[in-house]
Amino acid sequence: MNLTRRLLLINLGLLLAAALLGYALWREPQRLASDSVAWRARAAERGAVLYEDACTECHGVHGEGLVGPALNAPDLLHGEDPGRLPPRLQARGWRGDLPSFLMATIANGRPGSKMPGWAQTAGGPLTPSQIDDLVAFLLTWRDAEPTPSPFARPQSLHQRSAGLGYYLFHGPLGCADCHAFDNAAGVVGPELTGVVARLGRDAVRNAIINPNDHLAPGYAPRIMPETFAYALSENQIRSLLDYLEHPENAALQVAPLERSEKDQALWGKMVADGAGCFGCHTVDGTASDGPTFLGLYGQTRTLDDGVVVVADDDYLYESIVSPSAKQVAGYPDIMDQDYGFRLSEDDIRAVIAYIKTLR
Repeated sequence: MNLTRRLLLINLGLLLAAALLGYALWREPQRLASDSVAWRARAAERGAVLYEDACTECHGVHGEGLVGPALNAPDLLHGEDPGRLPPRLQARGWRGDLPSFLMATIANGRPGSKMPGWAQTAGGPLTPSQIDDLVAFLLTWRDAEPTPSPFARPQSLHQRSAGLGYYLFHGPLGCADCHAFDNAAGVVGPELTGVVARLGRDAVRNAIINPNDHLAPGYAPRIMPETFAYALSENQIRSLLDYLEHPENAALQVAPLERSEKDQALWGKMVADGAGCFGCHTVDGTASDGPTFLGLYGQTRTLDDGVVVVADDDYLYESIVSPSAKQVAGYPDIMDQDYGFRLSEDDIRAVIAYIKTLR
């Protein structure tokens, strides 16, 4: 082979190598993007398992909220302007982005609420990579419309009724996934048809809040969540028992009640307890993360901007449904922003009636 032909082949080889390198460089961003999408998908899959195990009892199977606030909600994941922070983060004055807010909240919990810190550094069980996976799963809801529970949410999550029990059983608590009862076909746990008649309400109540105390024959321990004792209010537990005892009553509509002032205040106390208000607000005047309820009604309040307002019905109502609208000086802006969604109008008015009695 003469020198000219050899040089020609070498040049052709170099050109071919350069073309292949150029193609690889051109494809690299697409490959990285594809790998990134695949990584996020795998992380979200792992996060979905973590969410089911750790979060559904408080936030609902679909993120619709139960004891904890709604996560699959317009003010958190579905802001109108993708370039701006969601309203819930703006209300809290959060300076980071949505993923960092979710990571911080999961890792460190929410002071004054039932939300614990889940990071190992806060005494919880989750590693940093598991928290990343959980956030990846939550962010999958951002790209879709909020998914409602397939079971209609009652007007109040605190007013006792068999209908509320039906909603909890088939919806947020996921009981129907494991138990056969009233058209549910779960097989992981024991069948519950007639369980209250057989065992009595006290025994079934204990099985809900202490599921490993007395196991049904043939069923493994530590399958049922052990969090219902603190995740559910007393009225929610009673509603579950009412539904298990009389499932035929679940379809009955609960009419608004005409209560005396005393009964309205008592109902408001129960709602406040179930909603976690007493985690931040005392009723005896002692200091806490939020203003005490004692003597609050009719009192003047100085806000962060120096404006003085009177704590009347309108002020208390706004403070419940939009707590950051009038922030009292000297207190952190940490109150959940979704009580207007979680509580019915009747619930909110009852809480105000209760606060009026604390003089």
